[in-house]
Amino acid sequence: MSAPPAERHGGLSSVEHANARLLGEARVVVVAVAMLMALLEPMDDYRIAMHALLAVYAGYSLLQLRRSRPGAAHPFAGPGYLIDAACYTGVVALTGGVASRFTIFLLFPVFAACLQAGLTRGMAVAVPSAAYLAAAVGVHSSFTAHPLFDALPLGPVILILVIAAVIARWAHSEMTIVRRLAFFNDVSRIFTPRHSVRDAISRFAQMLRTYQGAEACIMLVKDARSGGWLFFEVDGERKVVTGEPVEAQLAEPLLAIPRDRVVVYRTRGLLTRALSCKSYDAGTLQPVTDTDAVQVGELAQLLEAQALVSLPLQSLNQTIGRLHLISRRLAYTRNDVKFLAQIAGQVALMIENMQLVERLTAEVATEERRKISRDLHDGTIQPYIGLKLGLEALHRKVTGYPLLVHEVGDLMKMAADGIDELRHYVGNLKSTEQRPRHSPLLPAIQRQAEKFSEYYGIRTEVVGDATVSVPGSLCDEVAYIVREGLSNIRRHTEARRAAIHVEVAGGKMSLKFINDAGTPDRWTQPFFPRSIGERAGELGGSVEVQRLDDGRTLVSVVLPI
Repeated sequence: MSAPPAERHGGLSSVEHANARLLGEARVVVVAVAMLMALLEPMDDYRIAMHALLAVYAGYSLLQLRRSRPGAAHPFAGPGYLIDAACYTGVVALTGGVASRFTIFLLFPVFAACLQAGLTRGMAVAVPSAAYLAAAVGVHSSFTAHPLFDALPLGPVILILVIAAVIARWAHSEMTIVRRLAFFNDVSRIFTPRHSVRDAISRFAQMLRTYQGAEACIMLVKDARSGGWLFFEVDGERKVVTGEPVEAQLAEPLLAIPRDRVVVYRTRGLLTRALSCKSYDAGTLQPVTDTDAVQVGELAQLLEAQALVSLPLQSLNQTIGRLHLISRRLAYTRNDVKFLAQIAGQVALMIENMQLVERLTAEVATEERRKISRDLHDGTIQPYIGLKLGLEALHRKVTGYPLLVHEVGDLMKMAADGIDELRHYVGNLKSTEQRPRHSPLLPAIQRQAEKFSEYYGIRTEVVGDATVSVPGSLCDEVAYIVREGLSNIRRHTEARRAAIHVEVAGGKMSLKFINDAGTPDRWTQPFFPRSIGERAGELGGSVEVQRLDDGRTLVSVVLPI
């Protein structure tokens, strides 16, 4: 079972492209050799027709070679192998049938089909190739003095089928190994600290469904933190469920099969509902007979599966979940089970390792946050409180100066707001509750803009989609960037108006700070927000500063989500 090259990713995509390129080059070389041999053939009545056929086929071969680039759709992907077979069959028929030196070229379509599409497709090309040869030579003989049945090349036809079967089996085994190694390599790349456990499992489910050509892939994985179950689902309609917690009663039907059993289920026949249910020991993959076929059938009916393979995710004899591959057309063989058991074991180990790393990281981060919160409380909040008390005492002494009273009152309010923000920040550091995976972005930016406008009299407008949400950790980083961006406008310009444009598209978020011209001589030197640039760089983003034609300044910050 294999998926179209357009759906491949990473190393598997490179293998498919290299394979397509190799076949394209081989097709051109083979037709060039055929054309050279045709030039050496003695003159006969069919020479012009043979050269015309090879010329057309050479043009097709060059087109296939040109289109064999990454992500390109092959122009004749469906009937392409039959086109190869039909061309060389025609050449054989035009050059003497069984005795033709071109008969060997009929093996190329079989080899190409096996190498690119697997054993089944290779044999599906071998049979028509033999049939083409028998029919073409038979028709050719009708114009000669020999009886039709005497001219049918049954011996060569059988020989072609036998040789084609050997080539098909060899090519299929070779490419299966290469594809599986590439798939394992791609899987190992997603289970890294760069991705969260949930994202890695979701990506793996997508890759496995595509590789196996399945309708859907469903996974249940035990959550190392809560002890509950996380549900993952990927289907052909691009439906993706990434690690939603499920209650025990909802997970129970999907975990009904014993933990140490691998089950392969399928229906047989187009009109009957006769069931085939095979069970294997998860450790040895030896057939066993103690699995309840009715229970498996109920699971298949629940998942609307005509073919189903269900495997445990086991790591060091510990079951951490279960994997279900569902199909409405394909049947899973024992070779599929062996491969899936290998990949399930590796993935279970990687999931367990990532969960352990995340748990240790969370524990270290929690302890570090507590330490920082204590340092902030003792070293930062207390001086702020002292400053606020001093301002309150000063406020009582200047009651006879209305203007000074107002300014001191503003400073008292700023100090009180600063203390509240620090206390809120310290409270978040001490909290051990798990934060929401995503937080609304625009409200947090609007609150900072309103406070900035109130304190400094710089009218600040926020433009963006209020429904946009980003990961909680990124929301905190954006808050720091917005605070620093507004501070730069106050410190480096005399602008009285500013705007913040927020856009999220294509997996990236864009923050644009725009302020009016202010006093031009304040901008005689080039300016770059160093603090924002460093923070954006750590997040994998970029910062750009532009001076617009109307004198306004644009600071653009782009961050990946």
